[in-house]
Amino acid sequence: MRLLADDILAWVPPFANLITIIAGVIAFFGVLFAYLSAAKLEVRLEHSHSWPHQLTVTFTSARANPVQNLLITAGSFGGPWSWGDAAARRPALYRHEWLHLMTHSASTTFSDPPHGGELRWQLRDEEGFFFTVDYRHPYLPWRARSETYVWPPEVRKAGEAPFRVTGREQRRILDRLRGPDQPKVKIKHKKSEFAKRWLQGGLVQTARETTDADFSDVVRGHNGPVLVGLVGSWTGELHSWTRHMLDGFAAKHSPRVLVLLVTTDENPEIASTLPSNSHPTFVLLRGGKTVKVETGARTVPELEAVFAHHLR
Repeated sequence: MRLLADDILAWVPPFANLITIIAGVIAFFGVLFAYLSAAKLEVRLEHSHSWPHQLTVTFTSARANPVQNLLITAGSFGGPWSWGDAAARRPALYRHEWLHLMTHSASTTFSDPPHGGELRWQLRDEEGFFFTVDYRHPYLPWRARSETYVWPPEVRKAGEAPFRVTGREQRRILDRLRGPDQPKVKIKHKKSEFAKRWLQGGLVQTARETTDADFSDVVRGHNGPVLVGLVGSWTGELHSWTRHMLDGFAAKHSPRVLVLLVTTDENPEIASTLPSNSHPTFVLLRGGKTVKVETGARTVPELEAVFAHHLR
């Protein structure tokens, strides 16, 4: 009997170690399963590539479990201040469900009112846009997660997508965007170098309108490429579109590139010196000489591609 007891006791430590290992493996896979099955919000951004740039955002759950306590607020800035709840509040958003947030111009007409999963926000040409998403933290359900997507007017004119901010950067940006009379608000898409400069409060330049009287001095005083956009005032919306597009180009490439707007019917000397038969016409100058001409309506990325060789 004593030998039997000794044999049993000899097996206890290895057996205990085996149980510990099995428990550790079960715990590991339990944590892994919890991580893989935790709710995750997916935000898809699509923006139009022609002016006026508009945005469509799709929200859904990227995993099997639903996103809990979802709240979406939106606002515009850069023109008359606007802050509002986009009326998007969901106790749960499942993988097979979608919410759509879309911006549109005042001239856009819809054949039917927005359905239950669609939010519409009117955006003026001079305005930027932002939206904040709040939802329950997937791993710490007693905490909330929050992220803000920002589309400044300069970034929008440049044809770039909105960028995401969280944490301290998010709070700082929301305080910066808040109107002077607005109360305090407590609330990664990759940021371009231009977006980072905007976030840091860097100077964002716009196109300069020049005339027959100062065109030669302005061009001569700049040591680098000069992009001139020529368009007639009688073209109406095309003149406004060209101005916005040149503002976007200047925001990205100034001060290395000087960006000028010329209204041809008001400045006949410039119009007779540079090619301007088509509206709009974009002329790139170096040392006062024409090196490249592009005609027709173009977006900022298209102009960057056309003049890429000369902008290096």
